[in-house]
Amino acid sequence: MRLTFIKKDLTRHRLISIGLTICIMMTSFLATSAAQMTVQLNGSISNLLHSAKAPDFVQMHEGSLKEKDIETFLSKQDMVKAHQIVPMIPIEHANIKFGNKPAKAGVMDHLFVKQNRYFDFLLNEQNEKLTISKGEVAVPIYFQQRYHLKIGETLLIGKGANPFSFRIKAFLRDAQMNPSLVSSKRFLLHHKDWEAMNQVFHKKEYLIEFLLHDADQADAFQAIYQSSQLPQQGPAITLPLLRMLNALTDGMVIAILLLVCMLLIGIALLSLHLAMTASIEEDEREIGILKVLGIPLRRIKQLYVGKYTFLAGIGCIAGYGLTLIFGDMFTANIQRYMGSQPSFTSWFIPLCVSIVMAVIIISCSYTVLRKFGRVSAAQALQGSVISTNDKKQIPLHLKKNRFISVNIWLGLKDLLSRKKLYTTITCIIALCTFLMLLPIQLWYTLQSPDFITYLGSGQSDLRIDIRQGNHLEENTNKIESMIREDRDIHASAIYETTSLQAKSKENSLETLYLETGNLSAFPLTYLQGRQPIKKKEIALSVLSSDSLQKKIGEKITLVTNGLEIEKTVTGIYQDFTNGGKTAKAISQPFP
Repeated sequence: MRLTFIKKDLTRHRLISIGLTICIMMTSFLATSAAQMTVQLNGSISNLLHSAKAPDFVQMHEGSLKEKDIETFLSKQDMVKAHQIVPMIPIEHANIKFGNKPAKAGVMDHLFVKQNRYFDFLLNEQNEKLTISKGEVAVPIYFQQRYHLKIGETLLIGKGANPFSFRIKAFLRDAQMNPSLVSSKRFLLHHKDWEAMNQVFHKKEYLIEFLLHDADQADAFQAIYQSSQLPQQGPAITLPLLRMLNALTDGMVIAILLLVCMLLIGIALLSLHLAMTASIEEDEREIGILKVLGIPLRRIKQLYVGKYTFLAGIGCIAGYGLTLIFGDMFTANIQRYMGSQPSFTSWFIPLCVSIVMAVIIISCSYTVLRKFGRVSAAQALQGSVISTNDKKQIPLHLKKNRFISVNIWLGLKDLLSRKKLYTTITCIIALCTFLMLLPIQLWYTLQSPDFITYLGSGQSDLRIDIRQGNHLEENTNKIESMIREDRDIHASAIYETTSLQAKSKENSLETLYLETGNLSAFPLTYLQGRQPIKKKEIALSVLSSDSLQKKIGEKITLVTNGLEIEKTVTGIYQDFTNGGKTAKAISQPFP
């Protein structure tokens, strides 16, 4: 009986059934794809960091350093398991050619290194430690995709009359600088080639790297290191931040998939409610007859739920099947940059998500059928399954109507008497409209000039970051004078970033990057509060506010070299520079 009923109902409402099945299928497809991406991303990042033996703490530094000072510091630290100093040769884009293609100008730094001995290895596309012969080079995957490079092509580095030429042997993965969001990339050379380049290019940058006995102590060790006088002219990175940077790009895709999935499941459930209500209203008398015949209410419900269980099963199975077939489209970037990590969970968790989707839809079906228990057989025979609950008698009388036409009056009366039905239709239309406008609005948001104000930087046409080094003040003054003399520049401002420490509510010290200058020249968009306008005021990034447990109006204590000063928090903003833990003020707190 149940199969006959399902078959007849599907035949009678083909378009509704097909449309509902497609909606459920797409919802299942996006949900399982997001689950598969999450599992793949988590496994690939863990595998990449483990294979590369990623450091727990890294301090970047530009300028000279003394290894003896670091050794002396480490002799007093029990947290450190191993350390190494990685020298890098930065090469300007104007001196690099990929085959016949010159490197494009941009913010990307080209850093040439040799393979590390103890940890922080550069890996091949199988996540194995790379070995390079003399005359060869391993190029980051980022540049392979950007310049469409192939194995065997030539990389030229020119300076003067003696250019260096290397054959591209492999494309490397870098646990630290892998993501496209990171503005530095490491190229791997043979140690003899690196020494030869070192004789020509004298400028150096360094990575001071540490492995700790307990990785959870990275923040504590960072605070100790940065409170010392050791080299730290550059940002510091911890292992959790490396994990976050590797997950950020694909994590945004997962977030968008989940958002679209939530919208689709909302549309599917509302459509299901509408379809079931219409079907029950159409079958009111048949329902009454079944009740008169003594068929239990549970069996009648099963007849209707059976149809939507069948549709939910077909849709979710089809969505899961599409994920198995086309899932690589979503995980291609993950596999390319971090490798594939096949596991039992990569297909089992999406299957569980698909089953959960089916359970949600079936549960919603039972929810719609609750009204059956409140209707007698006599009411059902009279066509009152829907009308007793959903139709309200509205006191609108045609004979008293003088200003509205009869057709509009009848339509208005029906609209007011069946509010739930038309509210459901309105919600479906609203969700569909939002779903169509979402990608357009996302595109306009990313293209908007104001978008940068939500990322920790004011809106400007040009931003110049001056590298730290021995001639920092001289270079800054030279650039400042050039800007002032340029008549095409309407407004400019110079900001200084310093590293100091701040006290949390538990009086623990945490590193904070404070940017000072004329904040009103290129203002940010603040999530809460306003920008600092007095010397005793400060604004915190979201991560700094959460980490230090500070809110607007509260006092924060800044610490450097044993000196302390209090400032009042006036605003909270979003930022992704320097690990997101930054602050803004109009002047430096310490002389």
